[in-house]
Amino acid sequence: AAGEELDAIPSKGGGRWLPHSLLESKKDDTVPVIRFEAPKGWDDFSNVSEEARNAEVQEFFNEHLKPLIEALPKNLRSYYGLDFARKRNACSFWPLVEQKNTKKRIPFLFEMFKVPYKQQEEFLKLIVGILPNFSKGAHDASGNGGYLAEAMQVKYGERIEAVMLTEAWYRENTPHFKSSLEDGDIENMPADQDVIEDHRAFVMVNGVARIPAMGKTNSNNKDRHG
Repeated sequence: AAGEELDAIPSKGGGRWLPHSLLESKKDDTVPVIRFEAPKGWDDFSNVSEEARNAEVQEFFNEHLKPLIEALPKNLRSYYGLDFARKRNACSFWPLVEQKNTKKRIPFLFEMFKVPYKQQEEFLKLIVGILPNFSKGAHDASGNGGYLAEAMQVKYGERIEAVMLTEAWYRENTPHFKSSLEDGDIENMPADQDVIEDHRAFVMVNGVARIPAMGKTNSNNKDRHG
């Protein structure tokens, strides 16, 4: 019990909180998953200039992300959530578009791997800058994620929420998340096995549905967390 309390170890018999059948019902083959991995040498800041890194970000954005965003309906509201990572895991950017019936759809998923902070910021500013009727973004601001949340708050003010993933936060928010999946308020997610496993990382800890400490998924891809 002490381990469960202090280290967020799931209790015995807790099981997976989100049923596989529920997640399978949300899989949408039309949702692209766009992944960018920093080229070798990007962490050698003496040899790769900021301008060169930003130029590569701009080129990737123009080719892979800009067309997807420009195709979104211009009269709908958009949102995003970001799960931060820098070196070991995927930094995941989840845009949502609110339909006229208020249901939410994800148009694409964008993930960054081993991308320096400044280039993550560059990607976000390029993407959010052309999202239609951008209304709110929420950041995992734990640890180094606070940098990116702060950078976006400087640009977008109160529209950016810096989230600290405490037990109290999970207690308040995860029930709404599950019910949004169950009642169809969230309509879809990418048909991607890594993404499904990320969601399966939720377990019950001390009666609260959450991602446990060091919440690795069961995916064969080691560069992920819940």
